[in-house]
Amino acid sequence: MKLGAAGNPGPDDLSLPDQPFAREAGTPVEDFAAYVGCSGWDRKELKNLFPKNTQDDLKYYSTQFNSVELNATFYHQFPASQFKEWKDRSAPGFVFFPKLSHEITHVARLRDFETPVDQFVERISILGEKLGAVFAQMHDTFGPQGFDRFEAFVKYWRESYKIPLAVDMRNAEWFSDDTFSPRFYRLLEDNDVTNIILDTAGRRDLIHMRLTMPIAFIRFVGCGIDDIDKRRLDTWAAKLAEWKSNGLTELYFFVHQHEGRDSPMLAAYFIENFNAATGLNLPGPSILNLKLKGLDP
Repeated sequence: MKLGAAGNPGPDDLSLPDQPFAREAGTPVEDFAAYVGCSGWDRKELKNLFPKNTQDDLKYYSTQFNSVELNATFYHQFPASQFKEWKDRSAPGFVFFPKLSHEITHVARLRDFETPVDQFVERISILGEKLGAVFAQMHDTFGPQGFDRFEAFVKYWRESYKIPLAVDMRNAEWFSDDTFSPRFYRLLEDNDVTNIILDTAGRRDLIHMRLTMPIAFIRFVGCGIDDIDKRRLDTWAAKLAEWKSNGLTELYFFVHQHEGRDSPMLAAYFIENFNAATGLNLPGPSILNLKLKGLDP
């Protein structure tokens, strides 16, 4: 099933698992950081975001959102010069969250990863202070049988780089096997790796709600039904406000939509509701008409 094309979700697709803060609860931190955005900045995809006279998509996008999930690095090997250009074109304080190359995660499946990972990190490091966490999305068929390779990769990353790492596991066995999952979570915790939560209506088996760092990295995939997506985002705003009160230190929240034009509106809707739930004042897009497609707050 293609993510984001889940069809008509049922009632169970509207709620989150009833699970408390997954790490030892704490108290709210004063320097809480939140990054919310989309999975790219191309005006052909995000049609509702850009004024007609926009000359530079990235430059404008980076004034409307404070971050982007850089999925392009999954598909293409960009030269260092491209990262330098992106850094220079984006607004001050903007942050990129690059996705590890598919050649490492999907083709080689973490075999002989050292050299290609070093090359990947060398290029993205050009982003400097604008580089956020790197995330690795594994293939759907990469299950616990690959634990040794995954463990070697995680330990190599921690020993070699100071860049935060997050992982998006697409095989439910990593979370559903009660005898195995504690070992998996312990590996992530011991090596300061963030466990990404994927919320897509078509794969509720992957919404594990298990944090391994006081960081929530949410990849939210809209189902294309506005009323349902709004209610799902309302639930996330409330849940993340609860986690923030219990010691969450950072939030990375990126919106995907089968029709990319809707992603900025959904992200803006989430920002407004998260601000209302937490008392924060995260900036959101200034141009969007949130009444489009019934997404008025």
